Amino acid sequence: AITPNDSVHYLKEAVFNKYIENPISIIQPMGFKFPGYPLYLSVWYQLSSHISLDPLTLMALSQRLLLAASLLWLVINMGMYALPLVFFLSSNIFLALSNVLYSEGMTVPVSILFAISAVNIHKIRNDAGELLKPRFWILFIILVLSYYLLLLTKINMVVLILPLMTLAVTVDGKRAAMIKRTRIMAPVVLMVAISLVYVFSVSMDNFVKYKKLSPAIATERIYYWGAWYSTFVLRPENKAEPQLAGYFDKGSPHPYIHAVEKNCGDRNYICSSPILKDSANKMLNEAKISPGLEKIRSFVMGFIGGEKYEVKSLLQNALRNNGQNETRINSWQTNYFTKEFGHEKYFNDLNRGKNPVVLKGLSGSPKSIGSFHVVQVLLTVFLMLPLVRFFRARTDYDLFIAGFFSYLLITTAFARILTDIWRYVIPGWSLFAVLMLYGLKELIADGSSVRTCERE
Repeated sequence: AITPNDSVHYLKEAVFNKYIENPISIIQPMGFKFPGYPLYLSVWYQLSSHISLDPLTLMALSQRLLLAASLLWLVINMGMYALPLVFFLSSNIFLALSNVLYSEGMTVPVSILFAISAVNIHKIRNDAGELLKPRFWILFIILVLSYYLLLLTKINMVVLILPLMTLAVTVDGKRAAMIKRTRIMAPVVLMVAISLVYVFSVSMDNFVKYKKLSPAIATERIYYWGAWYSTFVLRPENKAEPQLAGYFDKGSPHPYIHAVEKNCGDRNYICSSPILKDSANKMLNEAKISPGLEKIRSFVMGFIGGEKYEVKSLLQNALRNNGQNETRINSWQTNYFTKEFGHEKYFNDLNRGKNPVVLKGLSGSPKSIGSFHVVQVLLTVFLMLPLVRFFRARTDYDLFIAGFFSYLLITTAFARILTDIWRYVIPGWSLFAVLMLYGLKELIADGSSVRTCERE
């Protein structure tokens, strides 16, 4: 298990069960309310008291097993069509990502489970006989559980994608009319209603506390990070520019971000957000970078699955820092907790006082990361082939096209704050990829049916 700074906050929520006391108030340093992931970790933390594995190892292993289960179900449903995506999602970097106690280690497989259950319900939604069978309710339970886990863990993604996804599930694509069978209609409408109430409640809570009517606040923090990345990582020549020396700040955007937040006071986003946004725009202006063009670049990178730089850096640092002493494999040595309090307190507070277990062969690595992004681009383009059929002749592609336009909305929203970080975008990309596979399978099946009819 690899535990960067954000992971320590998740673990604290999980270990001390803070979500039980006040679930709506669980908040990350960047301003997002994510009670879902601490809840997920807490389940495995409690189970660790009944088995020999320590909590952190078990948490990371659960994410790996969840990924394996989702890929197996994908193969069962899609057959040979799933193989390109399965090989990609089982590559070294995805296996390594499942070791990191970030929500993406869980939300990638959960996104796949949601997409597959939505596809299966979509295929049987007009068959009254199928809706009476236990299979439908099993699928619907998986759909609901994955829906809410994503909602509570990636609210910034789910708010955009699920309304259109749910519409596609409950609309008859052939007749473009609402299904009248309450067996499927009523539960889905209830599911959406509950999620909207939750999103509204979170937004109102943010408005009362931080004067921002949005489920996600402090997005200016991410915007500053994105501006810094565009200025110095994408354009390394700017590191030598004297007018930008203050922004470069010894090679990291975080010292300035932390200084602003410290001066404003803990979680005083009313104070820190405008300062960070103004500083980001000044930085871009000094570097002669157009914010509009950077948003277009961010959108393109986000659409193909996101920029891998942050994940690559995270994994390489973890391997380098932990390689000298395997007993420290559960703690990324640069996180703030171990730097301030030491490893002994880290293990005592967050791992039941146990030294971690090293599971050989299950670590994953970023070794293949060089060609990884090329494969991701080619796979994204390949999976968009069904769009040709959709725009030529509109057929029963409502779920497929809803997923496509929902993903466009996701990447557009992220691009507004210059966020094309791979670990933020990849859950939505995974869901999108499964739906594209479904569209590709239907496209080929339609072609086979046409050829069969012509021969007859």
